[in-house]
Amino acid sequence: MREITLDGWKLFSSRRNSKNYLNDEQTLMLKVFTSFTKMNEEGIIKEKEISDLVYDLDIATPRTFEAVKVGNQFGLITEYISAKKSISRVISECYDNKEKYIKLFADFSHKIHNTKVDKKKFPNVKKLILDGLKDAYFFDKQEKENIKSLLKTIPDTDYCLLRDFQFSNVIVDGNDVPYLIDLGTVCYGNEDFDLAFFYYFTHYIEETAINHVLHL
Repeated sequence: MREITLDGWKLFSSRRNSKNYLNDEQTLMLKVFTSFTKMNEEGIIKEKEISDLVYDLDIATPRTFEAVKVGNQFGLITEYISAKKSISRVISECYDNKEKYIKLFADFSHKIHNTKVDKKKFPNVKKLILDGLKDAYFFDKQEKENIKSLLKTIPDTDYCLLRDFQFSNVIVDGNDVPYLIDLGTVCYGNEDFDLAFFYYFTHYIEETAINHVLHL
């Protein structure tokens, strides 16, 4: 993996999970994951691989060119979408026009959830949940069994899922063309999993975290 410095890169946004830089020509973006994410070399390579697979689907997403190491952190060099803003940012800045962007998000989500993927190349959402359940200390044994039983009742599909399904992971350019970003959690399965996450995200996460993600 190539190691780079921040020479020639200008910081333009900083979040809990990452710091984002632009090159001088403003054609490339460098996303450096913070220590909060615990991103390692294996994880960044996997994220690059998933990003490449999603790019090859009929879903608009910025092209990811390279996984790099920056000091002790890891990052991705991607195509920069000019004048980009997340759906959450646009809604917070243009609240009176929120219906337009909510519909745009819904239409784009419908496209994602109607895109079939190669099951040999993408992870299965049920397996991811079951793997995570092993170390989920906040569930007792009976609750874990209930979750496993529930998973068996949900029909399997081979459609694309984001998993981290919320307004800040879809951006629009200056012409309101939507793009999917933050692709490390993309997998396949029943769209009900994404809808369930969206409901959880908008109803159960503490307000300060919601405000941080949605720029409120």
